[in-house]
Amino acid sequence: AEFLSQFSVSDPYDPSVSGRLVNDTSTTTTLNLIQTAESCAVGDFWIEEQQTCESCPDTSGVQWFRDVVEFSGVSGSSDVVAGNLTLVNGAAFALTLSPKTYPSWLTLVSLTSTINETVILDGDSDTTLQTGERMTLSFEMSSLNLNPGTAVGTVSFGVTDGGDYPGCDGRDA
Repeated sequence: AEFLSQFSVSDPYDPSVSGRLVNDTSTTTTLNLIQTAESCAVGDFWIEEQQTCESCPDTSGVQWFRDVVEFSGVSGSSDVVAGNLTLVNGAAFALTLSPKTYPSWLTLVSLTSTINETVILDGDSDTTLQTGERMTLSFEMSSLNLNPGTAVGTVSFGVTDGGDYPGCDGRDA
């Protein structure tokens, strides 16, 4: 009762903040609050059940343990040097790996999973990598057809989220 006594009929309480709301009658465009799949920004995906766009999942936890591998060989030699790289899936969802590019002097031999048996690569085959799983890529390098000097090559894999996030493009690993 004491709180209400500070208000009177002659001096009513004003709940508005002056200038907070402005009615702009000169505008010619309407405010569109409807979201569609086509309105999702790059890096977002559409959730049909909720009729909304969400940010694509973070894939920064999907990475190779090493970025660069170096080998030495003699030009024209038929000797083969073996090596391997390990890829870890630190993301919160399963991934599909697809070999995309690698130099002609490099042969992809196999992918060995920490969970499953060895999966032999046959060209463009896809391999699923579960959350927390590691895969070791075994490869062989031959300098038989290389000219003297330094040869640089790039090995890339397409990483796809397994289809759970339509509209989120896979990133190359």
